[in-house]
Amino acid sequence: MIEENYILKKEYRDVDISSKEVKNKTFEQCYFINCKFIETIFSNCDFIDCKFDSCNFANAILPDTGLKTVIFEQSKLIGIDFYACKDFLFNVSFSDCILDFASFIKKNLKKTKFLNTSLESVNFSDADLSDSKFENCNLMNTQFFHSILVKADFSTSKNIYLNPNDNKIGKAKFSLNQLPGLLAFYNIIVE
Repeated sequence: MIEENYILKKEYRDVDISSKEVKNKTFEQCYFINCKFIETIFSNCDFIDCKFDSCNFANAILPDTGLKTVIFEQSKLIGIDFYACKDFLFNVSFSDCILDFASFIKKNLKKTKFLNTSLESVNFSDADLSDSKFENCNLMNTQFFHSILVKADFSTSKNIYLNPNDNKIGKAKFSLNQLPGLLAFYNIIVE
């Protein structure tokens, strides 16, 4: 288990603390490689300028945990409720990840990058995704409701389905093949 309360510039490799609880810890400039945090509870922790590579966070719980400039690469974050995370300085990016069934309700995700990431059944209701980039993402059954999507780039993603009347989408980028998912709410058939 992790004993110190403040950890700076440490590398964690092949650590498995699944189904454990980690409380009141601050990790700054730490690098996590191939770690397992399945159903782990990170309570009142802070991750500052950290990177997670090939980690598994399936069904982890993050109450009052800060994610401040945190990079996730090739990681599984299935079922994570990011709404429970601290809002202050919340800043994340995802590359080659699986974020299925995650929730970002009411999160400020301005300029967030989702690259080559599976976002099936994710909830972005009331989230601010202004200037965010969804590059080569699968958005099957993903929910956008009262979301701010101004200047967001969805042009290379697939399976987008949203109601333009229920979201702010000014200057957002979409490709022509995404048109059916934007017009479906109008009961229009596009062939």
